[in-house]
Amino acid sequence: MKAKAIVFTGVNEVEYLDVETPDPGPEDVVIDLEYSWISVGTEQSFLRGERVSGEQVTLSGDVLPFPQVAGYQKVGIVRIVGDAVSGFQPGDRVFASISKVAGMAFDTGGHVNPAVTHFNQVWKLPDLGPNDALAYAPLVLAQVGYNCGMRPDVAPGDRAVVIGDGLVGHWAAQTLLSRGAKVIMLGRRDERLALLPADIQGINIRIPGTVEGLEDLTDIQVVVDSVGALSVFHALRPRMKLNSHFVTAGFLGSNGLIDIQQLRAQEITLHCPSGWTTERMNETLAAIADGRLTTLPLITHDFSASQGKKAWQLIMDKSEGFLGVVLDWRSRQQTESFVFVKDDELPLKKKPLAGTRVRIFSDADRNNPEAIEYAEGSDFLVDYTNASIRRTIGSRIADWSLHPLYDIVGFDQTKYEDYSNTTYTVYAEYEYEPEDSIPDIRKVINGLSTIMPRVASKLRAGEEVIFVVYGDSISAGGEASQNSFTFFRRFADYLCEFHLGGSIRIVNKAIGGETSEGGASRVERDVIPMQPDLVSIGYGMNDQNLYEHGLGVSPADYERNLQYIIDTIRACGNTDILLITPCEPNPLWKHTSGRMIEYVHVIHRLSEQYGVGVADVYKLWREELEAGKTPESLLLNNINHPNDYGHHLYFRAFANMLG
Repeated sequence: MKAKAIVFTGVNEVEYLDVETPDPGPEDVVIDLEYSWISVGTEQSFLRGERVSGEQVTLSGDVLPFPQVAGYQKVGIVRIVGDAVSGFQPGDRVFASISKVAGMAFDTGGHVNPAVTHFNQVWKLPDLGPNDALAYAPLVLAQVGYNCGMRPDVAPGDRAVVIGDGLVGHWAAQTLLSRGAKVIMLGRRDERLALLPADIQGINIRIPGTVEGLEDLTDIQVVVDSVGALSVFHALRPRMKLNSHFVTAGFLGSNGLIDIQQLRAQEITLHCPSGWTTERMNETLAAIADGRLTTLPLITHDFSASQGKKAWQLIMDKSEGFLGVVLDWRSRQQTESFVFVKDDELPLKKKPLAGTRVRIFSDADRNNPEAIEYAEGSDFLVDYTNASIRRTIGSRIADWSLHPLYDIVGFDQTKYEDYSNTTYTVYAEYEYEPEDSIPDIRKVINGLSTIMPRVASKLRAGEEVIFVVYGDSISAGGEASQNSFTFFRRFADYLCEFHLGGSIRIVNKAIGGETSEGGASRVERDVIPMQPDLVSIGYGMNDQNLYEHGLGVSPADYERNLQYIIDTIRACGNTDILLITPCEPNPLWKHTSGRMIEYVHVIHRLSEQYGVGVADVYKLWREELEAGKTPESLLLNNINHPNDYGHHLYFRAFANMLG
């Protein structure tokens, strides 16, 4: 599977990259991430090359484990559940620790989306929204702090000192407070100490004279060192009680020697917590749920996942104070097409995410070796406040005002050698903040079972689905630059994302230039022998064409033709059937009748009559046009064939149909 990840590529080198993950197995859960939480201390020691594994310090001659996918804690929504997994279902909101990756120094990592994760690394969360679920994103790290606070014997009123004002220190202090201890935190940053609960005293030991003032601390029952500051512990040790406890959780590298004999006189118990157990994870989850542990107030910075490099730059440079650093994976990638005229301004479909940039390519596949990336500033300008974009005068992007059909009304394409928009079409990529969270996967799966019960059943059983694509040139894939961009290929891949093992074989029986009349005449010959599980029917574009004699096919005849196609397919089995409303042709084309809405009404009427699903492309297409997208920006042949973004709109109509 393809995924996005935060990758440490070398010492102090961080990138947001495409990575490979293993295909999910029967014991795996696939999760669409909402948030991941950076474990600054642990992850940074790997980034600096100080560790070669979890607790193994780098020694001379060791090979550093790069590249690696960083991290180990996140929350998200279950998309797929393996056959051998129980207790989870698609749509569940969960916490996950390490997930599977391929081609890296380690075969697991944390900041990766989607996350293929063994079920024993997944915890189901309470029924919460995404913002509340964020509270559980640092569950592993919070568990370390919880473990530090639970290990020692503590009675109400006992004095406990936590060394370090990082996240583990905060959660250790909160845990000790919940057990009745009088807690003091020794830190080095006022802004972090200010985040403590009112009942915990914070002392900044960087302030001159503060360390000397610690002599007043006596009868200490517990010392928790969360940062590897043994010198501070040694300063506190003489003030510790008999039968007291020392908990060390900070990474000490090669400087972790402790003289056990010095602990013996006070019978100090040494605790060295590390890692996690299922029991402790469950207890920590419960502590967050009931409020004994708080996490959200400790977040100081959140970044879009694509800005992971920027997040780590902040951490490494210490350019400003920070504590909890979160990566938001909910931001969406938008790719949309444009045909620019001179330096006229056009609206972006979405407002770009703050701090990100718009990129423009000559190809929908920016990895195409022949794709050109245009330069912001010299080739195009973006108004990020008002979400608009325009070409610059002198840009390398072709100017559509030079197109032979510019400003021509009622054009006849047969009179022009080149009437397409291929040379003029570019694709803008950018991230945007979603208006809502990840789509409700339960709703999608229920929609699939309701609208396409045969397909759903076969995919669940791990069987092959035969999908016959029937219709005119758009259904034939008209003007998609590669098969993977066609709406039917996208839809088939989308369906397979929700079921392990099942597959879809596409059989394309569409014919360019055909009307519903042609489709009705050959359905017995071209569709029925395929014994399809699913048939999509896409006619109307050529039916609505206006000629000297009138319409290509009248709405009434169009309805009768579609009824015949549906009846014929249904008579031969329980095939799932989907109808497609067409997009709009170019209104300046001589054969555009302007009556497409009548054909759309026919399709919706037949949907109700037969109880079949409708991929309402027309609705999405009209929304694009009404929002300011030009017909030329959607039609690659400048007449009636969608470009790659147009095929994406067709696919979205199919996806929306399911929920």
